[in-house]
Amino acid sequence: MRNYRHPLIIFLIPLLMWTVNLSAAEANNSLSADIGALKQDVIRLEQDLATLEKELLFPDNTRLNVFLSLDKPGDFALESVELLIDDQVVASHIYKPFELDALRAGAIQPLYQGNLVNGRHRMTARMLGRQASGNPARHVKPLEIDKKARALFVELRVTAPDKPSEPVIQVTTWD
Repeated sequence: MRNYRHPLIIFLIPLLMWTVNLSAAEANNSLSADIGALKQDVIRLEQDLATLEKELLFPDNTRLNVFLSLDKPGDFALESVELLIDDQVVASHIYKPFELDALRAGAIQPLYQGNLVNGRHRMTARMLGRQASGNPARHVKPLEIDKKARALFVELRVTAPDKPSEPVIQVTTWD
């Protein structure tokens, strides 16, 4: 039986093991880079999918967006809003104090996003709240809208009139 304790063999075995470890580390780095690139691809695909979903669910030719804002609300405290289109409730919201603070600071709330066929429609906004005196305030704003073959944006702006009566809803539309 031969003795393999030759000095060259003793030197080559650690060198071979170091080379194998180096190759494994390079493979690991390459795998990490591939995983990172794959994650970026997944993120881009999710963004594309979200965009496609929005375009399919709310195409421009039927899309209706309704927003709510407060314009010089005074001491009026908005409690709730209900939106009807063609006598069907499509959106309603009960306001929390922090939401009112945001609206008073200039925020605009997306109240409704949906599809609406072209033509004339009745939209009604019902608003409930409290005046500074504690008395309840209610306002109903009926509106006729003419939906055309493009996106329609409607802003409902709640404003307190100069006299201390109930607040009103002003409507602005953009085609």
